[in-house]
Order: sequence, then structure tokens, then C-alpha cells
Amino acid sequence: TDHTDETLFRGVYRVLPGHHIYANTEELLKKATVLKLDQEKWYRPHVEEFSGSFDNAVDQFKAKFQDAVRLHLRSDVPVGSALSGGLDSSSIVMTVQSILSQNERSTVQKTFSSCSTDERYDEKTWMDMVVEATNVEAHFVYPDGRDIFNLTDSLVWHMDEPYDSQSAFLGYHVFAEAEKYGVKVVLNGQGADEYLSCYSELKNLRQRNLLKKCNIRSLLREIGNLGEAVDLIKSSIYSSLTGSARMFAVYWSKRHRTLNNVINVRLLVGKKSHPYDVNNFKRDDALEISRYQLFCDPLPRYLRWEDRNSMAHSIEARVPFLDYRLVEFTNSLPIGFLDAPFIRKRLLVESMKGMLPESIRLRKDKKGFVTPETRWFQIDYPNEFLAYFEAHVDYSKGVINPAKAREYLRAMQKEKIPFDKSYWRIILFCVWMKRFRVELENDNHPS
Repeated sequence: TDHTDETLFRGVYRVLPGHHIYANTEELLKKATVLKLDQEKWYRPHVEEFSGSFDNAVDQFKAKFQDAVRLHLRSDVPVGSALSGGLDSSSIVMTVQSILSQNERSTVQKTFSSCSTDERYDEKTWMDMVVEATNVEAHFVYPDGRDIFNLTDSLVWHMDEPYDSQSAFLGYHVFAEAEKYGVKVVLNGQGADEYLSCYSELKNLRQRNLLKKCNIRSLLREIGNLGEAVDLIKSSIYSSLTGSARMFAVYWSKRHRTLNNVINVRLLVGKKSHPYDVNNFKRDDALEISRYQLFCDPLPRYLRWEDRNSMAHSIEARVPFLDYRLVEFTNSLPIGFLDAPFIRKRLLVESMKGMLPESIRLRKDKKGFVTPETRWFQIDYPNEFLAYFEAHVDYSKGVINPAKAREYLRAMQKEKIPFDKSYWRIILFCVWMKRFRVELENDNHPS
């Protein structure tokens, strides 16, 4: 939803990453009609090919990262950190601690974390390792799934547009906890995935290159099971398709056809074709993959959620990993410096040697920012979710087919179809239409 300048509100546009607008406000105020202002791209990442060794790259990255964190600590108000127990947030927390110690500051770093009573979705064991290695003042919050039905109306108001999972719900609680303890600035690890590993896209690219070179021996060493081999084949086929062919493949997928029965697509068809092809970028170029994820999808979406959640609690969210010097430097490096067999984010892993507890630095099983929403939806509150849907579906004005959606949600709850986040997208779309009083125009388009 954040890959263009459009929003879900007519006449409201976003300023794209790396763009600015020059406008004469006095002249604009004289206009009677809503204008779409012209945007100009001003930021073009400067990337020069790196010629040093891997060890040189590690040293430079470490120095730039530490300086980025140091700059993001500048504040006249209390600063804290979000801690998830993973490599990115733990690196920030430990670096902040090192900087405070070097400066002999008496300030005690506060950390804020979302946890779960269900071990399958909980990372507190890893958070505790970071806490034990420092003298931070740690705060843990355990969001209750029942609050979804009380908070969603307010949360979607702050978010402006629908969000696709309960990750935003958990993030909301993290910032609420920070507000409770008077922290006005929170550092977090957003942005690292998009250029240090590209969510395994670099691994897939590296393995496809091995396949193209017929380096089967090296490839077999990395592929541990049949599932990984199948994923590699799918990745190779998908990357070879053009943007339109990819869209065609998605259109004919079983999941797409199922959701097409749930959603009345005719009511959502635009008055003109969209000029932007979200799938049209080179998947055989590491730099282009990174640029796409940083400037198009998914980072703009994640930053919007972070921004709205923090502002809802009068907190400024800061992202040291998105210091332009770090991004540009990393984009200049060979793919082997970033991703290696069995080592994602190789550069960050090596730069944190001696800084992070080894069990965190070398861990392979990070869950990501997981939520217990599978359990909430299927086990703990299945009737409540269905009732919440029933209470809001009429506000979709026919965009959501009540009978088909009801059938779809129940099938997912009973595990007749695989669980995915579409259950929440269907429900929240109806809630969003109610919250913002969305109507259909005479030509059946939402307004």
C-alpha cells in the first residue's frame, strides 16, 4: 500500500522516499480545488564499488554503525530502545550501552519489549541475555489478544490506513509502555533487513547464481532438505519472469481465486490503469533488490506503522540502521560480504563480535516480530473474531461478500485452509470503512 504516492484517501498523497516539494503556500491557499503537488526526487544514493577486504568492510561498517547510534542518542529528553531479542535490536542496545559507558554517563538505558506467555511466540529468553549482559532497566509487556476488539478502532484511526497483521497491535503496546515510563525517544532496528539480507532475497540470488554456474557441489552443501530445493526452483522460475508474467502467475494462483470470491473486485477497479508495476524490478541484481525493499516495499509500510504507533503516544521513533552512510556503504559491497552459506547479515554478525553475547550473535532461529495471532484467531477467541467481523461487514458496502468471507474465515479457523494474515485484512478493511465513514460514489467507487 505504500509503493506509490497514493493513499486510501481521495486527494491525499504522500511524499515519496527521497523526494521533496517546493510550493508557494500563499498561491495554494487561493486555489479553490484540491491540487496534487509535483514532487521532485532529490536523494539519489551515492554508491562506489568497494575495493577493500571483508575485514576492512567489517571495520568500516562497525565505525559507521556506532557513529549512527551515537548521533541518534542526541536528545534533550529521555531516550530508550526497543528490544526484540534479535540481532538488529540487540546490536543497538549493546552499542548504546557501550557509548554510555565510554562517556561515563550515569544515565541508565531503558528497554521496551513485547512478550508472549506462549513460548512458540516468545523471545524473552533472548531478551534476558541482553539484559544480563548490561545494566539496562528492562520493561516487558504482554499484550492480551482480547484487547484487539477494544483497541482496533482507535489503532486504525492512528494508522490512517489498514494494517495487515497484529504486529502493529504489539508495536502499539511497546510504545505505550515507553510512554508510561516517560521516555520520549525510542531507538529501534527497522531498516537493517532491507539492505543487510533483503529478507533472504540475497541468499536466493546467491544460490541462483551457483545454479547458473552449475556449481552444484557448493549448492548441495547449502540446501539441507527437499523444501529448500523446491523453494530455489520456484525462486529461479519467478525471477526469470517479466513483471506482467508474475502478475499473471499470481492472478491464477488458488489463493488469489479464493479471495476473489470474498472481495467484489469490480467495486475496487480504478477509473484508469495504474502506471506502476509493483513487481517490475530486477531480481538478479543485489543492489536493485535492496533499493526496491528500501524505497518501495516493505520498508515504507513498516516505517508508517512505526511512525503512527509512536506518534499515538507522543514518542519519536528513531532508526539508526537507516543512516544514509550505512546504507550507501553496504550497497557498495559484494553480495558475499552480506550473505554467506548459513550466515545471514554476515557483515553485521562479524561487526558485533565481542559486543553481543555469542548465543545472540550467532543464532539462526530468530522468529521475526512474531505475534500469537494464529492462536488468538483459531483457539483463544475464534467466536469473538467472527462476531467482530459480523458487526462490521455491512460497512464494507458490498466490497466484502459476507457469506463468502464468513465461509473463508471459518475454514481458516478449522485449519481446512492454511492460516495467513488475510483473515485480518478482510476484517480490518470493514472496520476501516466504518471508522472513516467511507461511502461509495455514484459510479460505485469508494470515496
